[in-house]
Amino acid sequence: MSEHILFAYMLNGPERGARLRHEPEIVGALQAPELAWLHLRASHARTEDWMQENLGWLDPLVLRALLAEETRPRAAPLGEGMLLILRGVNLNPGQDPEDMVSIRIYADPARVVSTAVRDLVSVGDLSEQVAAGQGPERVGSFICRLIERLNDRIEEFLHRLEENCDDLEDALLEEPEPELGAQISEARRRLIQFRRHIGPQRDALSGLIRAESGLFDPRETRALVEAHERLTRTIEDADALRDRLAVVRDELQGVLSGRVGRNLYMLSIITVVFLPISFVTGLLGINVGGIPGAENKAGFWIVCAILLAIVALVFALLRKLRWI
Repeated sequence: MSEHILFAYMLNGPERGARLRHEPEIVGALQAPELAWLHLRASHARTEDWMQENLGWLDPLVLRALLAEETRPRAAPLGEGMLLILRGVNLNPGQDPEDMVSIRIYADPARVVSTAVRDLVSVGDLSEQVAAGQGPERVGSFICRLIERLNDRIEEFLHRLEENCDDLEDALLEEPEPELGAQISEARRRLIQFRRHIGPQRDALSGLIRAESGLFDPRETRALVEAHERLTRTIEDADALRDRLAVVRDELQGVLSGRVGRNLYMLSIITVVFLPISFVTGLLGINVGGIPGAENKAGFWIVCAILLAIVALVFALLRKLRWI
C-alpha cells in the first residue's frame, strides 16, 4: 500500500472487518453499496493528486477541506453526506498533548473518507476494533464511536492537568519557592491552549446534532447528545481548573510578597538598632584632638557600656511603638 494511504477497511457486508490493501480494491470498495472506510495522510505529497484521480465523486469544497493545512472543528451537511472536522489530543512522542490533532471526515451512507496530518490514537483505537470485527456497521455509529474516543482522550488529558494542579497546591502549602511561579505559568499556558482548542469542538457537535442528518438513527442521536454533554462538562472543568490555577498563582505571590516584607522589616529593625551605634563609633573614630576617654584605660569598656545602653534604649522604644 502507498505511504499516503494509512489503512482502509470494510465496515459492513460479507467482508466486514477486512483490510483493503490494494488501491484498485480500495477505490472499488468506496463505490460499492457496502460501507468502507479509507484513512489518508493529509500532509503527504501524493495524497491530493491521488484523491483527485480516484475520488472524483468528492465535491471540490470537500476535497479542499480534507487537505487544508489549518482547520477548525465544524459540521456541514452535504446532501446525503456530512463533512465533519474534529480535534483530538496529540499523544505523539515528543509533542505537546494540548497541541491537538485535527481529523477531517467525509461520510455518507456508503463510505467514510478521513484524513489527518499526524497520527491520532483515537483513530488507531477505532481501526483496531474494526480489524477485530467489532467495529461500527453504520456511518452514524462510526461517527459516534470516534467522538466517544476523542472525548475519552480529552478527559484523560484534563485529568492529568488536574493532578498537576493538585501537586502545585501541595507544593505551595509545603515549601513555596519562586521557581513554583514558572510551573504555574506553564500549567496555565497548557490549559489555556487546551481550552481554546476544545471550545469550537463543542460548537461542532452542537451543529451536528441540530443538522438532524439522516446518517443517525434515534439511538445514535442520543449518543451525540451525551457526547456533547460530556464535552461541555469537560470545558466547565477546564474553566474551573483555570480559576484554581489563578488562585494558586495569587497565593504564591502573596506568600512571596509576605516573605520579602518580613525580610525588609528585619532589615529595617537592624538598621534602626545599629544606626545610633554607628553614629557614636563614627564620631569617636575621627582623627582630631580632644576625644573624651582617649587617655583613660577603661575608656573602651565605658564606650561599650554606653553602646549597650543605647541598644537597650532603642529596643525599649521599638517595643513601646509595637514595632517588635
